Amino acid sequence: MQVVLIGFATIGLAAFFLQLRANFRFVDFIHFLVFGGVATLFLTEAGSYDVGVVLSLLGVVAANYVVAQIKYMRKDYLRAVVPLVSLIVYALLLKGRVVVFMDEESLAINKFLVVGGVLAAISHELIKMKVLVLKKLFGEVEEKDMTKALHLLFVGIAIFMGMFQSGAIGLLIVTAIYLSSSFYREDEEKDSISLSLMALATLPFLLFQSEETSVELLSGDVLEGIFFGAFGLYFIKKLWYAKKPNTAMIILGYVLVLVLSFGLLFLYTMYANMGGMDAFIGLLVGFAITQALLGRSYVGASLLSFLLIGGMALPSYMVNEEQADFESLVTTEEVDENGEAAKPVILPLGDIAGSYTIVNDASRISFTLGEKGETKGAFKQVGGTVVLADELENSTFDIQLEMDNFTTFNKFRDESLLSDEYFDAEKFPKMTYKGNKLVDKGENTWLIQGQFTMLGVTKDVNVSVKRLELGDKKVLIGSGEIDRTLFGMTPSATEGNVVSFDFQIELK
Repeated sequence: MQVVLIGFATIGLAAFFLQLRANFRFVDFIHFLVFGGVATLFLTEAGSYDVGVVLSLLGVVAANYVVAQIKYMRKDYLRAVVPLVSLIVYALLLKGRVVVFMDEESLAINKFLVVGGVLAAISHELIKMKVLVLKKLFGEVEEKDMTKALHLLFVGIAIFMGMFQSGAIGLLIVTAIYLSSSFYREDEEKDSISLSLMALATLPFLLFQSEETSVELLSGDVLEGIFFGAFGLYFIKKLWYAKKPNTAMIILGYVLVLVLSFGLLFLYTMYANMGGMDAFIGLLVGFAITQALLGRSYVGASLLSFLLIGGMALPSYMVNEEQADFESLVTTEEVDENGEAAKPVILPLGDIAGSYTIVNDASRISFTLGEKGETKGAFKQVGGTVVLADELENSTFDIQLEMDNFTTFNKFRDESLLSDEYFDAEKFPKMTYKGNKLVDKGENTWLIQGQFTMLGVTKDVNVSVKRLELGDKKVLIGSGEIDRTLFGMTPSATEGNVVSFDFQIELK
């Protein structure tokens, strides 16, 4: 991965200095290098069987780049031939091949992908014909603007067809064919849309690197990211193409945009709904849209290269250390003789009938709030007593949760939650749960029926419980959920109202 990061850094700096020198002879070469970097991301997640699929695609783009240097091959009636032949050969070689990239199994080639690839290869030729027709229908429209509009339409269809049955690899193939065809043309649209496609092709990789990430368009942080991405590229372009461009101001502009973009990633460590990888992916989508509309020369390539460096490198530093340390202690896994996690063994609860005290330092409760568990927290210690009666149905549980042990792994958020606006910890320094009956649910699993008290309000809450084999320790684990609004807390559509929790308590 370090090699990829160094590669993108080199490309970004090269694009910056070429733009500074107004040397536009190497635009195609820079875009070829960016594609090489994107393809390398796929290689890092490909099995040995599928590496050849990506390397072949790189070979297709490289071959077209070389052939396109022959001016004769750029003639109107020839320039789509080599990309089309490349696609046909690629399709014949990979026909029926199933590939796995980033745990996604898909067809390397299919009829829909072929249609998308053909459309990407000949889109410019189709556009030239359609512009003539549209000008007759709509009058003297600006040909350049109409051409750009039709490019967006055809590329959108090509993406849909390419990804229909082939997912991420389909998007990469469409990108490769469109980029290959762009080498034979001189129009500005081919630069802007090629780079937009490459930005979109990185999204599956970034999503895969952050396994818990899901992107929803109606999430505020994703929409925020889209507009940040559009702002960043638009702002940088305006600095480059000002009447009197100032190099110092341009560099400052890059710094400002990158700090804003990477800050969006780090907001996740403070509050999940404010940022993170899903917001950063939204940012790249905003970048891609703006690039397609306003793309010029090397500007997009330089900014995209620097953005991808942050998107790949920074997530490893986004770990909340307090949360990571806590989660490393809360484990119910044992390791087998091969060093692999063994499936937990559930033991009969009645075998340890007796009266017990909960070991505070070895007991935890973890909870999540929100539809996808956006907010995580815990009680780092649990106190109380457990009496497992000879007739288990008559067992009792007296659980004490001190607010001093409450955390959401974010100091600022905890201060807000412990105030009188939420938990009012000064007035209500603890929560309690008193279980007075066990119901057998089968397979050594029991249901505790009891009352939970929070903010001075008591409600019935049922909790599942079972005994775990964990060495010579007496450990109980289980789970449940509560609706916090039933205890007087204010409902929130964005934060969620149902708190799901898991517990692990050790008895002595």
